[in-house]
Amino acid sequence: MLALDRVLWIPSHLSPHKRKKASSPPGVRWEMVCAALRGEPAFEATRAELDRGGVSYTIDTLQQIQASHPQWELFLILGPDLIDGLGSWRAPVEIACIAQLVALRFEGREGLAAAGVGGESASAPAPSHVVDLAPCDISSSRIRRRVARGRPVSHMVVPAVLAIIQSRKLYMRRGDVPPDPEST
Repeated sequence: MLALDRVLWIPSHLSPHKRKKASSPPGVRWEMVCAALRGEPAFEATRAELDRGGVSYTIDTLQQIQASHPQWELFLILGPDLIDGLGSWRAPVEIACIAQLVALRFEGREGLAAAGVGGESASAPAPSHVVDLAPCDISSSRIRRRVARGRPVSHMVVPAVLAIIQSRKLYMRRGDVPPDPEST
């Protein structure tokens, strides 16, 4: 297991891969990240991408962090869905030069990241580290689908985040979520 001093959580202003999808406003996503991390001293939220505005590219954020904190050794933690798509990102090789890639591998999940190999193309760098985790069936897409269908998500988010989702009526319009491929 990696012994990291802190883990930065960086909500994007506008994800390049989600430009056409409905999303919560950046300020609301910031509020949810802060609520989720409350009481977790090793976790820290940063507004780097929100304050920069525009489309959020990981390479820009890593370069910004590296310039601000040249003494830091950077690691980029990516779930299976992100590792699998790394080849389509802006400057994936440069990303791997700035930060060590950490692939999260969930038991029972298929895909390149599940096999411990990074990227969807030969140009995508492989992760430096693979961290095996217990099975987890939680994703932002699944949470949005369940909320849109009136299904409970209290087992998937902390109470403070659930309160934000409910008070702001997030994801409750059917157009906010992709079609549900699952029966739950």
